[in-house]
Amino acid sequence: MLEIDARDFAARLGEWNGTDEILYKALADRVEALIRSGQLGPDTRLPAERQIAAGLAVSRGTVMAAYDELRGRGLVETRHGSGTVVLSSGSPVTGPREAHLTSALPHESVFRWDLAPSEEVIDLRGAYWVGSDDLPDEAFELAHSDLRRFRDGHGYHVLGIPELRSVVAQRITDSGLATTPEEVLITSGAQQAIALTLQLVIGPGDGVVVSDPTYPAAVETCVSQQGRLLTVGSTPVGMDLQQLAAVVERHHPRLIYTIPSVHNPTGSVMPILARQRLMEIAAKHNVVVVDDRSLAETQLSPRHRPPPLASFAEGDAAARVVTIGSASKTMWGGLRIGWARAPEALLARIARLKAIADLGTPVASQLIARHLLERGDEIAELRRGRIAQHLDVLSTALTERIPEWTWTPPQGGLCLWVRLPQGDASDFAHIAARHGVGIIAGSVCSPTGRFRDHIRVPFGQPPEVLIEAADRLAAAWQEYRQRLGSCRSDSLSVVV
Repeated sequence: MLEIDARDFAARLGEWNGTDEILYKALADRVEALIRSGQLGPDTRLPAERQIAAGLAVSRGTVMAAYDELRGRGLVETRHGSGTVVLSSGSPVTGPREAHLTSALPHESVFRWDLAPSEEVIDLRGAYWVGSDDLPDEAFELAHSDLRRFRDGHGYHVLGIPELRSVVAQRITDSGLATTPEEVLITSGAQQAIALTLQLVIGPGDGVVVSDPTYPAAVETCVSQQGRLLTVGSTPVGMDLQQLAAVVERHHPRLIYTIPSVHNPTGSVMPILARQRLMEIAAKHNVVVVDDRSLAETQLSPRHRPPPLASFAEGDAAARVVTIGSASKTMWGGLRIGWARAPEALLARIARLKAIADLGTPVASQLIARHLLERGDEIAELRRGRIAQHLDVLSTALTERIPEWTWTPPQGGLCLWVRLPQGDASDFAHIAARHGVGIIAGSVCSPTGRFRDHIRVPFGQPPEVLIEAADRLAAAWQEYRQRLGSCRSDSLSVVV
């Protein structure tokens, strides 16, 4: 039996209430559309009428009538002790695993493929750098020349072209972890490196430890593999290691996923002693560690940039550490070049899955990345300067316009982790969208649905866009506070 909570259900519904339709029928039509499109899979238990009514600001009678309508259409049935459940009759979903993914993956996400881009909306849902116009044109021109040489071959390089693997290995070595090209696998972005590693290591029911909050796509990858998420809290300097030791001791997980070098979304950096302790815990219990360093080169301070976790691993423990990197955060997201660094035996097993997935990352992108990474220090320093500028612009604009919002200044990265003094971030995000700003609630970054009083506000857009976004967010916040005040005076719960 699959289950969907009321908040995710409401998010999937979106804008459904038409003014010219009977309300219960409009609701039933929207749910039917979700079932027939496969967004609500067979055997998914729908939320109780009372929960839906509260979340949608309609009467319980409206929801009951909508459920009756769906039963009449042969799309759901009510089972004793199980509630209202989606039937397979109207669904295109073909099997239990597809049904699991359909309902288990959260609808609220950083990237919404069902939303068309609009020039009227400032999209702050993804924490990425916007634009590549400041990258050296020479790198693209050299890559174009190199491509002529590669066109004579077959073009398949499952591990990555040798030139790029060498450059990446050198950069990892320079960061404090001695690495050879044979220990590097080039992937289609860091996300693929994470996905391939989890696909190899975990199976249904295997424990995966993540911090709360964390990078949303890593959580979704774990869910897609039917892993069992185990969460530990975050401190101002990273993952709570006391909680980590207790969770590992009790649950014996297969893998720890962590972001010690500029955490997404908090912007914290784990100090050296904490890194040593984390690796001691992992080594004691034979746990695989994924060290996501996608944002490492965005750390603003030139001092105290701790080395990768694998540099603290000894003996057998070193064979269980995968170090993930990316060219996307400091260069350009559209390049889609990432990498996994691991001992050769482990890397070979990950590479087999890479071959199954796509037979290799596109050569043209690898050639561009190679030439950019050869000037990596120069580009990273340039971007860190611009990141600091954008961070200052957004921080100043928000402080002036919404002084009651608070955050801890990040040590790097591309976003602010903002705490709202009142209300629910998901509700506020809906109002912000109406004011032309797309943001995600903190709960999207939480495996447990926490941090409903936080929003993630990226600053990868140009300064003038960030100032406009701050203006729109301020207007949205004013409207939201008025709604909160109105609800309090009427002794009603907040409904957006």
